[in-house]
Amino acid sequence: MLLLLVVRSRKNKAWFFGSFEYRNQDGAALVGVRNLASRSFTRTFAPAPLNDLLSTERVDWHITDLDSLFFRYSIQRENDVSPSTLDRAIGSATQRQAGVNNTHSILANYTRLLSPRDVNSFNFSFSKFYNDIEPVTAGPQLTFPSIQDGASFRVPQGTKQRRLQFSDTFTAVRGNHTLNFGGEIQRVDADFDLRVFQAGRIEMIEDFPDFDS
Repeated sequence: MLLLLVVRSRKNKAWFFGSFEYRNQDGAALVGVRNLASRSFTRTFAPAPLNDLLSTERVDWHITDLDSLFFRYSIQRENDVSPSTLDRAIGSATQRQAGVNNTHSILANYTRLLSPRDVNSFNFSFSKFYNDIEPVTAGPQLTFPSIQDGASFRVPQGTKQRRLQFSDTFTAVRGNHTLNFGGEIQRVDADFDLRVFQAGRIEMIEDFPDFDS
């Protein structure tokens, strides 16, 4: 579902734009099942749903003939279930992983026309990002010659980031020359949470062993 909205003011001084998108997918992942009784593999499907919300809003305002301002806000809320990375041709349903992605960002700009030849632009932005990936089933990874079972050893893991940014640019036109001066300040706080190999990985030398080697 996608929804767009554009509104213009009566005096052409301000504009508003908004968008909203939502995806809901009842997907499926191809998985394998070890049948101990028949000593064979069965292929089937396991649920792999996706829910994703995206939205962006923007306001532009011409305050005066010399001053203008715009503001934008974006957000995403997404969660899904998908197969983990495989070392074998196929994985079991327990090899799926659940992911979460949340982010939002704010951007603002103020532009001032100082003279017909001079303009100054100031920008401010702030954003937050959160990602988390967890196994759907706890336990070690069981790597058989023909199938990957158990929980992937590559998860859980996650990322967090927080960014604050200021920048200012002054532009001057002198004859055939354009001069730009400016600066930027950023502060980024990031955290990468790598919790791989917590449950371990076990390598199997046979799909269906006859006895305890």
